[in-house]
Amino acid sequence: GKRSGRRGAALACAAMMAAVVLVVASVGGWRRAGSSASSASSANGVNRIRLSDIPRLKRTCAVSTTILEVNAAVERMVEALDASLVVVGDRKTNHSEWMGFQRLHSNSVTYLSPDDQMELPFEVVKRIPWNHFGRKSIGFLYATAGGCEIVYDFDDDNHLKPEGFEALSSWERFDVRLSTNTHVFNPYPYFQPSNNELIWPRGFPLQFIRQKDTYDATMEPSSEPFKNLAVIQSLADHDPDVDAIYRLTHSLPVSFNRKKTIVIPERGVYTPWNAQAVLVSRPAFFGLLLPVTVTGRVSDIWRSYITERLLWDTDYKLAFASSFVTQYRNPHSYMVDFVDEDDLYNKVDDMLQALAGWSSAKHASLSSAYIDLVTKLVDECNLLGRDDLHLAKAWVTDLERVGYVWPSFRQTRMETRTLQKVPIVDERHLGTDGDASNALNASSAPTVVEGGGGTAARIKLGGFIVTRNDNYGGDLVGRSTLALRRMIEVFDEVVVVDMNTPVGTPPFLALLPADISGARNIKSVVVSPEMCARELGAACEDKMYELLARNIGLRESAADVVVSTNSEVIVPSRLTLDEIIKQASLFDDKNAVILERVNIPQVKAQSIALSKGTEGKEGVKMLRSVRVQDFRVGPAGLMEVSIIGDCGDFQMAHRDLWQKIGGFAKNQHGHNFGDSDVIARWLSSSATVHVANAKVYHTSHTSHKHDKPATWNPEPRFTVVQDAGGSKRIMSTWMVA
Repeated sequence: GKRSGRRGAALACAAMMAAVVLVVASVGGWRRAGSSASSASSANGVNRIRLSDIPRLKRTCAVSTTILEVNAAVERMVEALDASLVVVGDRKTNHSEWMGFQRLHSNSVTYLSPDDQMELPFEVVKRIPWNHFGRKSIGFLYATAGGCEIVYDFDDDNHLKPEGFEALSSWERFDVRLSTNTHVFNPYPYFQPSNNELIWPRGFPLQFIRQKDTYDATMEPSSEPFKNLAVIQSLADHDPDVDAIYRLTHSLPVSFNRKKTIVIPERGVYTPWNAQAVLVSRPAFFGLLLPVTVTGRVSDIWRSYITERLLWDTDYKLAFASSFVTQYRNPHSYMVDFVDEDDLYNKVDDMLQALAGWSSAKHASLSSAYIDLVTKLVDECNLLGRDDLHLAKAWVTDLERVGYVWPSFRQTRMETRTLQKVPIVDERHLGTDGDASNALNASSAPTVVEGGGGTAARIKLGGFIVTRNDNYGGDLVGRSTLALRRMIEVFDEVVVVDMNTPVGTPPFLALLPADISGARNIKSVVVSPEMCARELGAACEDKMYELLARNIGLRESAADVVVSTNSEVIVPSRLTLDEIIKQASLFDDKNAVILERVNIPQVKAQSIALSKGTEGKEGVKMLRSVRVQDFRVGPAGLMEVSIIGDCGDFQMAHRDLWQKIGGFAKNQHGHNFGDSDVIARWLSSSATVHVANAKVYHTSHTSHKHDKPATWNPEPRFTVVQDAGGSKRIMSTWMVA
């Protein structure tokens, strides 16, 4: 099996797995090859077993995997349950031992040797590799053909507790209500792990482990009929089903203190279930097939997500139950497990997005929808191999032959959706007190500029914006979608700083289309209210702390030339910006560039954004170049220092200059005048500030939610001073003495 097989795989080959499947039969099985007069002859001369030869099984059939000897968990299963057991052997199985076990329990156990399996009238038999966990699926089909109503899929190192699962229908049941629109739920914390540590099931997306809204849910008493719970996953005490990362970094054993409880996740919320100890009722038998083109550590998790998605379009649900098994895990190599679980770490987001982007709407039957979904996962997503598509088609054919009735669609089916992207929570501080308070803690990313006068083509160009989920200006999502699509096209890196979005509200990036939120060059930095307070040194009000956020954006940027801009600004093309970088010599801390903005309606903004940045470098020139020496000593007006109006919509400089001036003012936090203060800092550092003739386009809006005194900085007053050597600098009332 996927876990017991890893015992051998850890010593031999991690990619090959041996499986034994146990499915209990009621009164013995059909007779062995060559000994049954009722066997039919196949086209190739091999005796075949007719479906009518498969005996009637009991209502419950247990299914397990092993490559080891008969153990206490299996013996306990046979003795404690009024269930059926068929053992599906593999080529590495000790056939004589299992046949002996069958003779001991001839009224309940049937052993299927490899030869016996080849006689079965199932198409899947020839589609499942030998020495593979997936041969377990043959046992599921056998149980279905035998009239089984419940399959108990378990691993042979999971020991059934004395109370078993027969009284499950009397346990307390609760509906899970998550506080946000998160698409994943971790049930383990609710069941009160004995170590009081955060714990998660194998296959849970790693980046959401620490996100509280994925496990801190409200539980409401459920009115869901027990018969509608088609999949009930038991937790496991002592050594629960967790991934190798947990096992390598946390101590075991762990048990769960909450007893006799069942929780039912909402439709649309993904939770992985596994093959350790799970009850599957007949309506969900279609989802028992195990993929064979992935490792055993991945196979049952992929199966769980696929089945879960399909069940949402029926009246049936998935549930998680308090532990009714104790696992004494067979020997494993954690590092082999880690390698075999690679897809669970690196592809689970792709799997969930593929499922969320799929719909059964065009299908009249669930069987047709099932094949369509597997086809998508094979052909479009490369999450399964083509052999799994062939296997799925054979599985559907076999289910039809054994008389399986697929569940009907419910009236309302799940629509496609874009899933929330993982937030990156910034927990670092901006700096210390005094003059160092404005120093950037940015890492020194290796520059790609060669020599002192490299070209713009060798520059890594990045931009950052600050935003929050507050619909500032109205239709913030629409305006930002236009702007960010252009930025993704133009910049090598786009840092999106989500600043102080209220608790329980999704990060702003999660509201945007998948082509933006999932873009390769997008970097999301979510600063929660708690983190905002830590950075600020005081509780944060429900507002945008823009200058604080801009310093975080600067710090997180790994680009050589960094642009500070806004979430509703459509920037020039990359060709234009490369030419500006070249003409302004933005290769060190000596120059900076600002661009004038033009306000345009959203319809026009959409047209410009869709132009794909086709404007080139021809005609680009510097309209004006300003140095601090150009200013007269004495007071300087705000617009004189700002050089142009709305100078903060596009400010571009090499990262060395941003670091030299210490970024934006730290002692002011609103969204105005910070841009003018930055220009004063640039000029005072002896940099030349250029105004190019290119424009940025700002999508107009009328509502200014935050244009109120509580969010505005006091207007700075500027004074130009000159030292004894004739050097000038611009002093600001914002500057820390």
